[in-house]
Parts: sequence; C-alpha cells; structure tokens
Amino acid sequence: MAEESHSPIIDTKLGKRLHKALTATGDELFQVLLDPEMQVLHPALKNPNLNEDHLLALLTRRDLTEKLLKAVYLLKITKSSHCLQVALVKNPGTPGPIVLALLQHLHLFELVDLCLIPGVTPDQKFAAERAILQRMPTTELGNKMTLARRTTATVVGEILKEGEVRLVEVCLNSPRLREVAILQFINGAKASPETISMIARHPKWKSRPNLRLAILKNRRTPAVWFTLFLPQLRTADVRNLLVSRRLNPAQKKLVQNELKKRQWLSARRLISSMDKSIERIYYHDNGAPFTNSGINISLSHSRNMVAVILDNSVGVGIDIQVSNPKIELIKKKFCSKNELEFASKNESLQKLHIIWSAKEAIYKQVNIPGIIFKEEMEIEPFDIVEKGRINALVDNGVSKDMMLLEYEILGDYTLVYTLNP
Repeated sequence: MAEESHSPIIDTKLGKRLHKALTATGDELFQVLLDPEMQVLHPALKNPNLNEDHLLALLTRRDLTEKLLKAVYLLKITKSSHCLQVALVKNPGTPGPIVLALLQHLHLFELVDLCLIPGVTPDQKFAAERAILQRMPTTELGNKMTLARRTTATVVGEILKEGEVRLVEVCLNSPRLREVAILQFINGAKASPETISMIARHPKWKSRPNLRLAILKNRRTPAVWFTLFLPQLRTADVRNLLVSRRLNPAQKKLVQNELKKRQWLSARRLISSMDKSIERIYYHDNGAPFTNSGINISLSHSRNMVAVILDNSVGVGIDIQVSNPKIELIKKKFCSKNELEFASKNESLQKLHIIWSAKEAIYKQVNIPGIIFKEEMEIEPFDIVEKGRINALVDNGVSKDMMLLEYEILGDYTLVYTLNP
C-alpha cells in the first residue's frame, strides 16, 4: 500500500495573488487593493509602487481589519501625508489609540467633518468633539461663528456658553442646537440681559415653556419679559416663581402683581355671577372694598381660591386660608390665653386656622383701625366639624358685642365668614 502524502496543499491561485500584490505596477495595484483577502492586502503595502493615491483608495473600504489599518498607519508615507491621516481617522475600523494620535494633526473643520460623516462611530465622534473643544480658547471669533453654524449639538452648546453676543445669535439659529443647552446657558453665569432677550424674542425658542420659566427665574432678565410672559403661564407656575430665591425684588414685585391681577379677575367673575348689578369694585384707603351699587362686599384670596360674600343691608367679612404649619410660630401674636388653651387640646392646627380666619373676617366687617386681634377679639371654645358655627366677643372700644360666624373646612383650606344678626 502506498504511503499517504502529508505535504501541504498549495493554493496556487492565492500564491499568484500574493506575488501580484508584491510586484504589481502602479495601475495594477488599484485592482489588487480590491482583493477581499487581508492576507493579500498586507503584501501590497510592501509594493515599491505603492503611493498616496493607492492608500487613499484602500482606506475607503469599510471591511479593513484593525491589524491592516495599523500597518497603514505605520507606513512612512502615512507619517508625512495629511490626506492619509485624515482618511485613517475617518475609517470606522481604525483603532482608538491611532485615532487619538492622529486627531491632533487634523485641521479644525476636518474635525467637524469627521463628526458629521455618515457611519462615524460614537467613539470617533466623541474624540473629535473633544479635540474641537480643546482648541476653543485659541480659536478666533470668525472661526467660532462658522463652527457654530456647522458643528454638532455638543460643540454648538459649548460655544453658546461663552455668552458672546455674536456667537449667541449664530448658535440660536443652528439647527443642531438643543433646548437643554439653552437652559444650561440661561442658568449659567455668562447669560446677560441682552443674550437672555435674544432667546426670549427668537422665533424658534420664544414659545418653549421650559425656556420661558428659566428666563423668568433669572435675576438678570429684563422686566419686559415678565410683562409679556407672566400672563401666559399657569397660575401654579406663577406661584412657584414667587417663592423662587433667584428673583430680585423688582422681579418678585412683578410676579406678585400678576397674582393679584389674576385674583382680582377671578373675584370679578365670581361677583358678576352672584350679582349682575355690581359693575365695579372700589377700594377705601385702608384697602376695604365697596361697590358702585351700595351692596356690602368682602373679599379674600389664598393660593388658587377666591372667596366673596355680599349683603344688601349690613357689613360683612370673609376670610379663606390654605393650611400652613407655620401658623404655630405666630399663634401667640393673635391668640388669647384662653384660645391657646382650648386650641392645644386636639386638632390644634385646624383650630388655629379657624381662629385666625375668624378674626380676619371680624376685622373686615367691623373695620376698626388698630384693633388688636389678641386682646380685643375672643373666640369661644368650639369643636371641629366639617361645617360649623362659632361665637366671638368683640371689643369695639365702646362696648363688647357678640358676633356669630360660620366656618367650612374645604380640603386644605379654611373658610370663615360673618353671619347677620
């Protein structure tokens, strides 16, 4: 029996391709570089006829291995060719360390182009953006303006943060600028009255609810934007603005005026639904309201609630308050000793609100300047129910009169109003 041969089988076709890769002429080499086998491409890199054009054609391929791309990077011709360095960076298969090493050799707008080419990997884009941002301190204004028009969302957002008026204008018109970048700018130290106004009047950004709120929370925002934006906000947002610590006193006053205006309009609609004859509300010097028709009126506001009481014959008083635990801190200023004693036994917080609102309602009805809540009004002990009546003894300076009031507990609100004798 003949011995079996264990000699390796030689792929003659592959051998010819390898030989061709080493010996091809310049024109033939373009065809060689289309070979799908990486083992054929490696010898082609040693071909003495290999030049920049061949390598540029090779680097357009997206199937090259990291090993081959590293070999291209190590070629002497690559070290001296800017075009090859750019092509290597743009190839998605180029290893990260090589990309980082080559980015420093790319021009600013080549980095931008790299960020925007289809198929760019997240790592390549991140590295290119980082390289762009590192050059920002030494980049001229004109180039920054051009960059803001062409660059990615990340870079245009960083340019916006510089706060330079001409840059802000260009950035706001960029189709890649994100709302979150504008919010960060508004909340940052570089936002000025002028640049805030640019955002507030910009046709693309001026109607964004989150941006409007951010603009109104900036203490450098000009008053005109409070005048224009506040009427379009929800009442809850206006109230949140009022408690913001970012506003300056003048801005806070504008917010308070807007809330008062809304409360007045709510009260006016409520009054109109109760009595059509009341066409206008006037106010005495002490703030007490009166009507054109002679009907007695009392008003009260608290948060989102408005309370109104009318009477044709006698004076009236009404008060509404939202529950607030801080009333415990001031109870000794408006409660007598007896009131503090019975209020402390049970349901103390609710009783304190009823006592306070009852005295406010009494004050509005009797209209005695300087009357002392703690000493000249005394609420008799009562038990808490959802809707109940209470008695109060009022010292008007001449005599002590008993007054009857009614209260209602409306969720978080306490409503108290005087009753006719």
